[in-house]
Amino acid sequence: MNALLSNTTFVAYALVFLGAFFNLITAYMLKKAEGFTVFWPSFIALVCICLTQFLLSRAMRSGLDMSIAVTLVVVTVMVGSCIMGVMLFSETLTVQKAAGLTIAVLGITLASLAK
Repeated sequence: MNALLSNTTFVAYALVFLGAFFNLITAYMLKKAEGFTVFWPSFIALVCICLTQFLLSRAMRSGLDMSIAVTLVVVTVMVGSCIMGVMLFSETLTVQKAAGLTIAVLGITLASLAK
């Protein structure tokens, strides 16, 4: 059976993307926490970062390479944070940012296919 279609691989990638989702919540809450001076956003950020690390650990335990798991979370959070910044915080998306994000996505895609 193809490794990309195996149940274990699917679960590992699902755990990574769930971890990335919690990491995006962390980023959002850190913006709202104002330097850890607002309690609830600070608390939620700390809980979410712990969930991210737990899910990442479980993904690696499921057989996903550490290099792929961590890089995939980082790139997913980079792209997601950029989208959140533009949509929620009126940040600008420059050509350089878009090019950098595109290169990062292409890089992790290539690395994931390298098995």
